[in-house]
Amino acid sequence: MQTTQVDYRNGPLFPMILRFSIPAAISLLITAVYNIVDRIFVGNWVGTSALAGLSVCFPLSYMMMAFGLMCSAGGSTCFSLFSGQGETRRMNRAFGNAFVLVCAFELLLSAFLLLFTDPLLRLFGVTGIGALTNIVLDAVFIILFHWGVAGAALATVIGQCLSAAFGTFLVLGAIPWSKSPRTSSASRSG
Repeated sequence: MQTTQVDYRNGPLFPMILRFSIPAAISLLITAVYNIVDRIFVGNWVGTSALAGLSVCFPLSYMMMAFGLMCSAGGSTCFSLFSGQGETRRMNRAFGNAFVLVCAFELLLSAFLLLFTDPLLRLFGVTGIGALTNIVLDAVFIILFHWGVAGAALATVIGQCLSAAFGTFLVLGAIPWSKSPRTSSASRSG
């Protein structure tokens, strides 16, 4: 597998900012599309009560996103500092730690939300509410199978799992497992 080295320290700043901020903006847009598509299908084929349920749960999904962004923003700051200092080993460790923290926080937060579903929903005022993959599965689960909100939830979870798997593949596929001469010499000096 051929890997490419990205030089973060040299070159024009604006194109580099665009190169790394556009994928982040697209991911936020895709997250919004999940919500919009769920609302379209649930509102048209399930009903207004179910649509209200989605509205109540919407802040919880953004809370999970906020925890992920918190870890990744902090990790990117450390990554940038170590990169600027030429400390490749510490830079890679900052990336790895941020990735592990994102995964750990998301798992812990998911467990918390699943364990305390009823109290959290009551806190939000609920009294009794039992991307492309998401769009297709919403249509299949809600219209064909008549699964209602559960179908929308399952479609969203499956779509997000596939997105996470694809993103993990891209990230892990881009990490050179064998040390290049440039990385090895930078590691020895740090």
